[in-house]
Amino acid sequence: RAELHEEYRYLFVDEYQDTDPLQAELVTMIAAEPGAPVGRAPWWELPTRPGALFFVGDPLQSIYAFRRADIGTFLRVRGLSGFDRASLVTNFRSAPGIVEWVNAVFGAMVGAGAPGGQPEYARQASVAGVAPPAGAPEAPVTVLGAGETDLDRARAMREAEARDVAATLRRAVDEGWPVGAGG
Repeated sequence: RAELHEEYRYLFVDEYQDTDPLQAELVTMIAAEPGAPVGRAPWWELPTRPGALFFVGDPLQSIYAFRRADIGTFLRVRGLSGFDRASLVTNFRSAPGIVEWVNAVFGAMVGAGAPGGQPEYARQASVAGVAPPAGAPEAPVTVLGAGETDLDRARAMREAEARDVAATLRRAVDEGWPVGAGG
């Protein structure tokens, strides 16, 4: 850690929403101020050199929970003192109608978020210059394949899958399937 601390004065972590607690601990330890109680205090209490850590991430894009990425880690880092926070909310890619639709849907679905588990939704702004080709009306947003019937079908599929898993587990127990390495 001390060697890395000397070699890397500044750390930039992109896609921070996909960082797991061990990765967060490592970068914080590397960026810790000299004399910080590394190993004696939790990583989130370690004082870091001013400007030594730079994080970029979107908590609404956190998708790697299967490899221990944890939105709680993102929120904890975001709440640390000594960090400036900037939100990038201007959409340069989409027509205003799409941005308005996204704001309406995500604003309703996510809203103010939930403490410790869901960050709030940051309303997006569109750039006036992004528009359909001259003379073409702006196309409304159309959601294909959505509706109550699709939700019902998805629910039924999840229930069927759960029944199949339970039946397979019951069969494994009843038939005494071997479990473990070499079994």
